[in-house]
Amino acid sequence: MSAFSLDKFEITVGRMRAFVTSVDGNVRGHPPAEGAGEHPRIPGSGWRSEWNDMLPTDMADVNELLGPGCVAGGDPNEGGAPTWRTTPSENDKKPANCASWFLLFAFCIWDGGRLPTEAEFQAAALGGSEQRTNAWADSVLGGNALAYENGEKLVAAFLSPEGAGPGAFGMYTVGTPMRDVDPTTHMADDGDAHIAQVGVHPAGNGRWGHADLNGNLYELVLDESRPVDVTTGLPAGDVCNDCANVDWPKLTETDPAIVPFTVDDGADPVVVADIASWSKYYVGGARIIHGGSWSHAGSITNDQSHQNVVRFKYPVMRTYEAVGARCARDL
Repeated sequence: MSAFSLDKFEITVGRMRAFVTSVDGNVRGHPPAEGAGEHPRIPGSGWRSEWNDMLPTDMADVNELLGPGCVAGGDPNEGGAPTWRTTPSENDKKPANCASWFLLFAFCIWDGGRLPTEAEFQAAALGGSEQRTNAWADSVLGGNALAYENGEKLVAAFLSPEGAGPGAFGMYTVGTPMRDVDPTTHMADDGDAHIAQVGVHPAGNGRWGHADLNGNLYELVLDESRPVDVTTGLPAGDVCNDCANVDWPKLTETDPAIVPFTVDDGADPVVVADIASWSKYYVGGARIIHGGSWSHAGSITNDQSHQNVVRFKYPVMRTYEAVGARCARDL
């Protein structure tokens, strides 16, 4: 990889608010220019005008898309956890979730950057040549497994208590240890309590000071997904210089290589309950998401053998309470 800069923090609600309010929510009417946000060494990696229709048209549209309209996680009273608020609040310091790949890409362009490639994000998470097991130095845990007691100061996540055996209930490293549940509906109703404000776990920062690389939200990157070698856990054709897979299908096309997740792939059983409808979200392909999130146990690692929860394809037209992004910048 050539030199680049990666933002220290995930895109926050406050930064997203500044973006959408600058055009009164009509991002579609003020879209990125054709080719904007292109990686300087990857032709064809910039914005495509066909994506303009995927952007919001006014603040009511924004409020719907980032709130109740979030495909997975829009209703806080039914286990959802959108961080967006219609007016400025303390949540402006939390990462923006429920945003589409298109809106995140448009934000980064507006902010003077671009989405990072998979290789760029992974380089930061691994600490480059150090090839860290987690974003923080391997010495931090002294060889011990990451659990609730030690993970609490390192990452925003859903983890098992220290010494807990198989099947033990997980606990959260932010907010109350267990989710609040409505006694009548039996649904979690504490919203985004377990999503941290960005940067609250500096002990878990990466080698170069990047926060929340292995937790809080999964992060979308530029690349379209590629087949994975089952032996190495790495994407096929993984040896290259300054490259990314940007052979994106058109929005009207369904990528034939994409197969929807199943519970056996490591996906949340609740999330895949609507599995029959997932194919429609793969129209236009899938993008790679990296890192762990607040809502999943066992994903807070850089170990590529955990490909289904660390690095995996995600439907490009599906928004999710546990997915966000950060921007990269050219040097």
